Amino acid sequence: GTHLAQWQWRSIHDPAVVKGLFKRDEDGEALVSLLISYGVNATINASMQMLFAYMFDDNVNSWEEAWDEVSMWQALSDGAIDLIPTKKVRYALSFANDFCQCLVQEDKITSKSFVKCGLLGLVDIVASEAMDKYGMPALKKGLAKIGLDENKIASIFKNIDAEDLPASAISGIDKNITKSNAETIAKKATFNWAAAIGRNINDLVQPPTGYQFYHHNGKKFIRRVKKSDDLPRLIVNNDGKIIQYVGKNADLPLEERFIDAIYSRIEKMQDFGKQFLDDFADASDGVLKKFIEKPELVDAWKKIRTANPEVRKNIGALEALNAPKGSRPAPRTYLGDKFVDSHLSKFKNDGCAFVIKKSDIENLEYNSLPPNKFVALKSDMEKIISDCKGNRRLLAEKLGYENSNVFDNEEIFVVYTKENSSFKFDIPSGNEAGANEMWIPGGKTSGGITEAVLVGSDKVIYNGKWDTFISFFDNVELIK
Repeated sequence: GTHLAQWQWRSIHDPAVVKGLFKRDEDGEALVSLLISYGVNATINASMQMLFAYMFDDNVNSWEEAWDEVSMWQALSDGAIDLIPTKKVRYALSFANDFCQCLVQEDKITSKSFVKCGLLGLVDIVASEAMDKYGMPALKKGLAKIGLDENKIASIFKNIDAEDLPASAISGIDKNITKSNAETIAKKATFNWAAAIGRNINDLVQPPTGYQFYHHNGKKFIRRVKKSDDLPRLIVNNDGKIIQYVGKNADLPLEERFIDAIYSRIEKMQDFGKQFLDDFADASDGVLKKFIEKPELVDAWKKIRTANPEVRKNIGALEALNAPKGSRPAPRTYLGDKFVDSHLSKFKNDGCAFVIKKSDIENLEYNSLPPNKFVALKSDMEKIISDCKGNRRLLAEKLGYENSNVFDNEEIFVVYTKENSSFKFDIPSGNEAGANEMWIPGGKTSGGITEAVLVGSDKVIYNGKWDTFISFFDNVELIK
């Protein structure tokens, strides 16, 4: 059954039994005997303890260490079965039965026996509870830690029933909830908002009708599924209890004001909305306030979403992208010296390259290169020229040109040079004359090519003469 009988409760106060509980013999026979004797509740609880210890405790790095974290007192007393969604109880009972039968067949029971006998089968059953307790980022990390591949992890999230999810905004659950499925979720809830008043939010597995749970920085919050006057705002006080909110919007919890500010924008992004929420699951209060003040920063993130996480999760980079050309801040102010120096060291070691049209050099309208000309990392340039296999439009896209036909019917060359007495490198700020609408911060083109600017390029004065132009550089090659 799922509960201990009276004689079973009496037996765990017996000194002999208590001694057996805390003496972990190597073969684990006492543990398994208790699991079998006390039924599905103890089996599932002990298994959950072991599984969650491995998945979510950074100090646990093996199944043996996870085994040591199992508390039999907790396994025998807590109602683990109550944490499992009703529709999955039948599967839980089947799991416990098969699990114990397998353990009985083992000659020597160890932590590895638990894994062999299907401990990981519990993952599908308790995934929603784990989501509610730890949040999506931690659950993803934990599933990867126990060795599940990306397809299996995706399958687990797909199979989590909507009514079991902590409908999170910030911890990474897709917020693109349509009107129809939002109503479906609301109808499946089992109690109304009034019944939640005064209850500790951490004691609730499921939100009241018409509300959602969400997480930020390890804390659990509640919000309405739809903005409606029919339901009051509920918030969580400092004691973790749910109360009805009757103040002004400005006094609402920061997390709810954040969602209110950006909701319409992430809804339009569809699948990218989920990635945005994942990126800022652990954002500081200061970052959330920035998004509340400037919701358009969400649109800047969308443009930069394929960039390095260190860049796309950087609120300063988003503000720089959103600022008008000519007024963007110096990259070191938001990327930091370490990032910029590391980036520039690649160019100092490898050198740079850029593509030029011969017709531009021979055009008497131009006497010199522009200041701070955009250049690519030499090795990156060599790779994309090879990968493009003569496809000039693809080359233009990779290099971040607005018009992919810029090289059509032109004689084009790749120019190579290194840092020397004439040239230095710097990371682009987006204020350069050559910065177009495709520019993104962080030293990468929109096509993913590592880029810098060539300081001193305006000193390349050629007055329309090709031979004069190529004399400034190490090597110039025709691109066929």
